[in-house]
Amino acid sequence: MLYRNKTTGIIVSQQAVRTEYRNTSLPSGEWDQQTLEFVNMEYVESTAKPLDTEYQTAQDNGAVQIDGNWVQSWVMVDKYNAEELANYEAVKLAAQWNTVREDRNKKLAEVDIKLTIHRDRSLLNVLPFDEARPGVYNKELVEAMIQYKQELRDVTNNTDPFNITWPVNPLDRLDEFKRIWLSSSEYLELLNPDLWAGVKAQRNQKLNDTDNVVRKHNELKDLGVEVFSDTTPGVLPDDLYTEVLHYRQILRDITGTATPSSVIWPINPLDRINTIKADWVKSNPKV
Repeated sequence: MLYRNKTTGIIVSQQAVRTEYRNTSLPSGEWDQQTLEFVNMEYVESTAKPLDTEYQTAQDNGAVQIDGNWVQSWVMVDKYNAEELANYEAVKLAAQWNTVREDRNKKLAEVDIKLTIHRDRSLLNVLPFDEARPGVYNKELVEAMIQYKQELRDVTNNTDPFNITWPVNPLDRLDEFKRIWLSSSEYLELLNPDLWAGVKAQRNQKLNDTDNVVRKHNELKDLGVEVFSDTTPGVLPDDLYTEVLHYRQILRDITGTATPSSVIWPINPLDRINTIKADWVKSNPKV
């Protein structure tokens, strides 16, 4: 409980009054009017201290009289002078930018993990939005994720770290991208076995076209026949033979392409054999 000295106007607690009148036995609890008159005090109604704000704090301001009653008063005062305020704002700004960067880096790490899983599982020929092996996305979603990463990097170009407009993670629209994929011609192609049958038939024919070349090269080379022999042709230079083997491996892997229509056929290195032979003869003249 608070009391106001009628003479000085100073606001004190009941305990302070008791200390002043330590040789007098004053009643416990709230004092009646007779006791107040004796100690030359009048009752002051206590009020809750206002909450501090970021820049101001509440300070006791004595008491004010309202409708004949004294009521405890508060005044808001600044926490900082001009120099302190400038330092406070600088520290606050730096701390907020650190928070923004931490949040940005966390978001980048999350999408990087998703993209890594996508790349790894794509190598295993997992189809986009496979429910059994999730984590592979269609081209549109991957491009959106890459764009999202760039937008995250650009967040620090903002001038106010307290008002950041964060880009929307495209993975939040996963169902939308999935619907687009399931209705795409690319996905519908995957459901058409006849298209893949045509690709496989063409692949097998290209492999057959080089089967005899590889077999003949190995047989004649084992017999010691020279490269591009005029009498017994069939032995290829080592680098050309290596290209042929690589070409054949690409053909075997062609069914790992996303869809039949997106197949890109490799060029048969033997299509250049006349040019390669001419260069070989020039660089390897017969004695």
